[in-house]
Amino acid sequence: TSSSHPTVASRKSTTPIWLAVRSRCWRSSSFGEFVAADPQHKVWVEADVVHVEIRGHMTEAVALAAIDDFGRAVPLDTSEIFAMHVHLGSMHKHDSAAREAWARSLWGLRKQIREIVIIDGKPLQRMAAAAVALALGVQMRFVTTAKEPAP
Repeated sequence: TSSSHPTVASRKSTTPIWLAVRSRCWRSSSFGEFVAADPQHKVWVEADVVHVEIRGHMTEAVALAAIDDFGRAVPLDTSEIFAMHVHLGSMHKHDSAAREAWARSLWGLRKQIREIVIIDGKPLQRMAAAAVALALGVQMRFVTTAKEPAP
């Protein structure tokens, strides 16, 4: 399909990726159903929680594809608060460029993110996710399964 808007991967701008994606993906001001997936990532929404699952090796290209779908899942109304659940149980490796891409693209949403919940994952992956949450100033917690209750 052709589009008059650049793809996330082709952009060379400092504009947050989520903002560029929002400009071409109209959504109502409330969270609606959304699911996007490919073999290396899945993004879906449940109520006011945006889930991101990364599988295998998260390269910068995989991160940018997931960020693109994340941008489609987040509502246009920037006053809405949501939680972000990151499922890392199927991810076995990540590149620093991928982590940096997530940090850059979430920067503009840092006041909108209620908390980041890291589900499963290896210690190094959890530490990288904690660094992103710390840089954003967003509350974060680790759980071993998606069914653990909030504290």
